[in-house]
Amino acid sequence: MIPPPDSPTPAQPTTQVDKVIREDEFAGMLQNTGAPFLGLARGLLEHNAKVGGGVPGGALGKPHYHQILSEANDLETFLDDFGARRNRAYHLTVELVAGVRGMARAGYHATHLLGRWESYGARRWLDAEDQARMHNAFRQASEFCAESTHALLAALLAEVDKRGVDLDAIAVRRPAELKVQVQRRLARDLGDAELADERQHIAEVASRFLQASELLGGLRLKRIEEAGERRQFLAEICSEEHARVYEATVHNLQSAYDTHIANTVVEAQDERLWSLRGHASATLHLLSAVTELVHFQERHESEERSEQATRRLIELVSPDDLRATVLHHLLMPAEELLAHGKALAEELLPNYSELRELEVELPEGVSLHARPASLIVRIVNRFGMPVELQLGSHRCNAASILELLVAVGSNPEERVFRFHGDERPLSHIALLFEHGLFESDGPVPPELEYLEPR
Repeated sequence: MIPPPDSPTPAQPTTQVDKVIREDEFAGMLQNTGAPFLGLARGLLEHNAKVGGGVPGGALGKPHYHQILSEANDLETFLDDFGARRNRAYHLTVELVAGVRGMARAGYHATHLLGRWESYGARRWLDAEDQARMHNAFRQASEFCAESTHALLAALLAEVDKRGVDLDAIAVRRPAELKVQVQRRLARDLGDAELADERQHIAEVASRFLQASELLGGLRLKRIEEAGERRQFLAEICSEEHARVYEATVHNLQSAYDTHIANTVVEAQDERLWSLRGHASATLHLLSAVTELVHFQERHESEERSEQATRRLIELVSPDDLRATVLHHLLMPAEELLAHGKALAEELLPNYSELRELEVELPEGVSLHARPASLIVRIVNRFGMPVELQLGSHRCNAASILELLVAVGSNPEERVFRFHGDERPLSHIALLFEHGLFESDGPVPPELEYLEPR
């Protein structure tokens, strides 16, 4: 059937045909599209040449890093859209842009912490000597990131110049001016209206803080001067996968605080809460910088990168210096901050939770093997509150199935279980034991339906 004359013509299917671009032609496209970033790179390097002799790292600050990140992201997207990552001539250009972007992210976190350290309340946490030592670690991490960023920017300009980009035709962009900013805030007077009780949320956040402190404390961090030993140590405890777990653990803790506690009446009434948040925030910036640097290291030591790119990046950013920065100036201060805040979390926990002891006995014919033990662990983790099990003379963390099974295996004849913790998870554990740990057929109480297999 032929459509009437005034009917729109149906859209025709289209196909995408890739067309190969000459490398000299692409140089002109790169010059036009990359002008904002390349002009910024020139401006930052000129600025560094003027002040770098007297200011460590050329005084790269948050405004500079913000500019770098915005422009580098756009340029990397452009390069990827045209397949530059898989092109022999432009592969190194892409890797240098990506390297600048990753290093700038790490630098942003380190520099942010350096500038905001006191606003987190550090003067109330640490004595003068500890403050100075921490500040020095942040400064060294910031300097490493700034110096590495400048080296990568200089190498990028040299590389695109080699590819035919006319840098003299690109206007130099002045970097953002650094200004001393005084942190100001409105009065913390929210709370005249009646708000919901946040006690449980505070207990949960304090518990998460303790878990984060235990996670980093378990790494047994130490200063390691020998490069080979340091490399082996970090390979075991701080791969990119590990780093993202550490960062996410503290990020989730801070998010829970901001969602449930920030700007509430109880926060305004208890200064310890704001102090705990300060510990977590400072730690999060350190761990975010760790993730970026470890990603940078693994990305440019990957076999997927060309040998030329790997060799050039190693020349520009020393892997040994990067690992020393990660361990000595980022990871160790992060672990120390969490350890310092641990006492605060332990102090808050009993103030905002209803601690009690629960004594239960295993039903006749029931043993605490892996399946019922996993139910106890799920209850404890659901509430996010620390619960301890005492079995005979053995004490263990009831949120760990391994520790539970070890305790049971070490006391095979013991039938009486004593749990210590908040009344909310303990009430569900008591209910679980009342129903024979679900080892026989029978109805599941509504309160424990979340334990049923999905």
